[in-house]
Amino acid sequence: MFRILAVALLLLTVLTPSATPQVPRTLHYQGVLTDVGGVAVTDGSYSLPFRIYGSEVGALALWTETNSVTVSKGIFNVTLGESVSLNLTFDQQCWIGISVEGETELSPRVPLASSAYSLNAFCVRGANLIPASGSVGIGTLAPAETLDVAGGIRLGNSSNLNPGTIRWTGSDFEGYNGAAWLSFTDIGSGTVPSGNSGQTLYHTGASWAAADNLFNDGANIGIGTTAESIPFLVETLNDRSLVRRPFH
Repeated sequence: MFRILAVALLLLTVLTPSATPQVPRTLHYQGVLTDVGGVAVTDGSYSLPFRIYGSEVGALALWTETNSVTVSKGIFNVTLGESVSLNLTFDQQCWIGISVEGETELSPRVPLASSAYSLNAFCVRGANLIPASGSVGIGTLAPAETLDVAGGIRLGNSSNLNPGTIRWTGSDFEGYNGAAWLSFTDIGSGTVPSGNSGQTLYHTGASWAAADNLFNDGANIGIGTTAESIPFLVETLNDRSLVRRPFH
């Protein structure tokens, strides 16, 4: 039977604002391997399966890797994650379990602890969603604004009532002003109708509508007709309208 005294367990990979995809995701583990009486085992190479769990007891391992470690005076050092990728998020308390030479896993499991510098990741995943100062870039390492997204943004149908919230309802974009959701596409109290070519937009007092009473095809204007083909000019004299049509 064996015993392992954990001397150091250090999480080297941290998710800091300056982290890049090239940073290796590995754990350094140092321990002392002894027999049940506390006497250091004979120097040599030992096979140690390491497992990471999401609970202190029971549960299936989230990650497993077997390492051949060299023990000298009972002390061994190993880097976990070199042969089996450590693709865990580490967003919860985790424990590490160890077996020696095929024997039953040692008990109790050892809780994983953060290194001092890894606590800097708290500003990204913890109480603050963004750093206290500076700009945040998603898809870019050189954000030009407080939040710079290099790519598309997908909005859901939020029910939060925070002023400044933007949402997609499934048919329209809306923004919450602190009292009501307002459409980004509405004009006044109604949406712009599709209309026909040349129609003029007017407001009924309740909503927007399109009509033929004032027709504009981009070159000629017709009042009460959609077939106007002669340009004309409307002037106001003494509160009366005077229409001047050119002679042909």
